[in-house]
Amino acid sequence: MREIVMLDLEYRHVDVFSRRALRGNGLVVVLDAASLPAAVMQDVTREVRQFETAFLTDVDLTGGSARLRIFTEDEELDLAGHPVLGAAAVLHTLLPVSGAEQTWALAVAQRTVAARTRGAAGWIDATMDQGVPQVGPALAGEPVLAYGDARVSRPASCIRPCRCRWSALACPT
Repeated sequence: MREIVMLDLEYRHVDVFSRRALRGNGLVVVLDAASLPAAVMQDVTREVRQFETAFLTDVDLTGGSARLRIFTEDEELDLAGHPVLGAAAVLHTLLPVSGAEQTWALAVAQRTVAARTRGAAGWIDATMDQGVPQVGPALAGEPVLAYGDARVSRPASCIRPCRCRWSALACPT
C-alpha cells in the first residue's frame, strides 16, 4: 500500500450541546470522505484527538441524506449520538437557506437515523431519533468478571424498549 504523504481534507470542528464555540462536546466532521479507506479514517481520528470523528460520504443536500461513519481512536462505531447531531448540523450549514428546517436520513452502519435541523442566530438546533435500542445477548463467564463491581443485575423485564430522542445545539467553529 502506498504511504500517504499529505491529506487534503475539508472538515469542520463543531461543538455539540453548546451555542458557543469551544464550549461543547467537540467533534470533527470530515466532508467528502468517500475516497478514504477505513484505516486512514482511523488515523485521522487519532490525529485530531477528539472522542469521535464523523466522516460523511454520499451527501445529497437536495434529498436530505448522507452516509456517516463514526470512529473513536480505537474503533468504528455502529452509532453514537453526538456525531450524528454534529454531522447533521454541518450538513445544515451547507444548505443554500440556513434558516429553514431540514430533515436528514443518515445511514450509519446498518441503520438509518432520522435527524432534523433548524438554523438559528449563529448556531444550529439538531434533534435525532435513533429508534428502538437493540440489545445484544447477556454477557456470561469471563467477560462479566472483567467488569467486576460495574455489573448491574436486573431482570430482562426491567429493560423496556423506547424511542430515544436526542436534542442538541451545535456551534460550527
